[in-house]
Amino acid sequence: EPENGYINTYGVVNGYMLGIKSEWSNETHQQSENILKYSLADGTLEEIPYKSDNSNEYINAVTVQQDGGIAACVQEYIWDEKTREGQAFYRVIFMDAAGQVTGEIDLADIYAEMAQKSDYAYINNIAVDSDQVVYLQFEQEIVAANPDGSKLFSVETDNWIQNMGNMNDGSVYAVYYGQNG
Repeated sequence: EPENGYINTYGVVNGYMLGIKSEWSNETHQQSENILKYSLADGTLEEIPYKSDNSNEYINAVTVQQDGGIAACVQEYIWDEKTREGQAFYRVIFMDAAGQVTGEIDLADIYAEMAQKSDYAYINNIAVDSDQVVYLQFEQEIVAANPDGSKLFSVETDNWIQNMGNMNDGSVYAVYYGQNG
């Protein structure tokens, strides 16, 4: 556990457990983030640094893809002191197994639609299937995005979605709050 930060974990896929380590520096007044990739096969822990030129940007969810690459949902949050209101912008970045960015999709249209439905629209988790469809977990809805960022479909639920992730075969699962079995 970092001295001035926290670690969030995001499940196990393809023999790896992923997490995000966020740490605040009192010296630089900056937050740094590393993606943690723990191998269940050999017990090695790899820290993959995420560096952004934007200090308002952070990773809020990650997943391992079938090829061992990483998909990360990145949020930029801009606060306006005058209006006392904030605005969020989301995108998904794709990285190879070493953490080099290989592509990204903008989620502006999908997020704008979800923000119209809820004052607290927030992407809690992501998953990517074998066809490179990105699944975005909101409170009680999963939105599927095509590789170009356009909405493919959505599924609304009657209950809070507790977790979502990738399976080794490339499919995606969701678990609902209070679900048994």
